[in-house]
Formats: sequence, C-alpha cells, structure tokens
Amino acid sequence: MKQDDAEQLIELPEDVKRALGLGRKTEAATLLQDATGMGLLVAKRQIENYIDQHPAPPPVEDDEPVPYSAAQRLLLIAVVLLLCLLLVFL
Repeated sequence: MKQDDAEQLIELPEDVKRALGLGRKTEAATLLQDATGMGLLVAKRQIENYIDQHPAPPPVEDDEPVPYSAAQRLLLIAVVLLLCLLLVFL
C-alpha cells in the first residue's frame, strides 16, 4: 500500500474504537490490521490519523456531586428509620 492509503481515513470497527477508548493503540492497530488486511504500519498510521481527527474530550471535573436516585433516597430513609428504631428499643 502507498503512504497515501494511510492518510485516507476509514471508518474504524467498534472493537478498534473500544481499544482506543481504553488507551490501547497497539491493540487497536492490530485489530484494524486483522479486520481490514492492511499492513501493520498502515494500520498504525490510520490509528494516529484517527486520534488526530478525533481528540479525546476533556476530563469531566467533579465540582458538583451526583444526585441520588429515588431508589437510593428510599433506601437511605429506610436505613435511617431502622437505626432510629434500634436506638429506641435497645
């Protein structure tokens, strides 16, 4: 394959994207090579081009606490009531 082949972006299979999401570039290149039959060097270039075109989103800052779900609130109330009952009868 020519060098131009690696510069043409192809749609990556889901397992390749999953490996990239986990930070496993070498595994992603191997999976892409297996799925498409392209050479490993071309697959690595495809992965690098994909990363350049699809930068990772910035990390989410945890400034706000995650709200409790309704089930979690009910469980918390039940536990508090149970503890209160135990304190009263012991």
